[in-house]
Amino acid sequence: MSDPRIALVAEGPTDFIVIEAALKAILQRPFVLNPLQPEPTRPDMGGGWGGVFKWCQEFRQRGMANMEADPTLSHFDLIIVHLDADVADKRYADCGDAVVQAALGLQPLPCAQPCPPPFNTVAALETVMLSWLGIPANGPKSLFCIPSKATEAWLSVATLPVNHTLLTNLECSLDIEAKLAGLPKAQKIRKTVREYRNRAETVTSQWAQVKAHCTQAAPSFLLPFPDQPERFGVFGQCSILGRYGLYSGQDTFHDGGFADRFQKRNLECRSKHE
Repeated sequence: MSDPRIALVAEGPTDFIVIEAALKAILQRPFVLNPLQPEPTRPDMGGGWGGVFKWCQEFRQRGMANMEADPTLSHFDLIIVHLDADVADKRYADCGDAVVQAALGLQPLPCAQPCPPPFNTVAALETVMLSWLGIPANGPKSLFCIPSKATEAWLSVATLPVNHTLLTNLECSLDIEAKLAGLPKAQKIRKTVREYRNRAETVTSQWAQVKAHCTQAAPSFLLPFPDQPERFGVFGQCSILGRYGLYSGQDTFHDGGFADRFQKRNLECRSKHE
């Protein structure tokens, strides 16, 4: 039995650390997580949400119907594309003229909606991301990971006391990174790979608490890997990430009827929120 291979397109290395820690709690089995973006051998792509945009642009230019159809991605069991929900408040011009030109004809930014609830902004950002990729929907082995407003929300819940004031209205806070860095020394978390690595195990061990506090962390997608039809819970509720690529349910699917039943569940999910 081979370990599942997961591809991750993320804004930065600290996001990779938090998402990897979450996956360890969700999967509870060995897996291989491959960073597709940021990619050290591709400094031209840059980091942050602009780097994710450029990765999506390159994919879109290959003209694939979905990510599963791309031969460069076909060997992965799951493909995750991450953006923090605060990107909905950004402008293409923030990343320079080249991005502005590349975004012509795509869904506009900013696209933020009133928060709470975080769902409306995340749903709008999903639509933007699909336009970046040039696809109508995610396929059965691809999904978006959109923490609101940032992965630091998940880190905050995992590491701070449950009654900490920073956790109030957490998923609508646009400055959570700065607030973490400004805490007293015993609780302060600066945005460095070292400090995030030091807290990765805490994110894994406290994932149930994160799910309870953050709607974007709640698992609701079940996907069997090819060698083992087992449960796989991924980020996001049906009402948040599910309109295109996720559904909510409790079935364990086997390879034979997975595709048809996936589509059925996906349509059920979409019909609840359209």
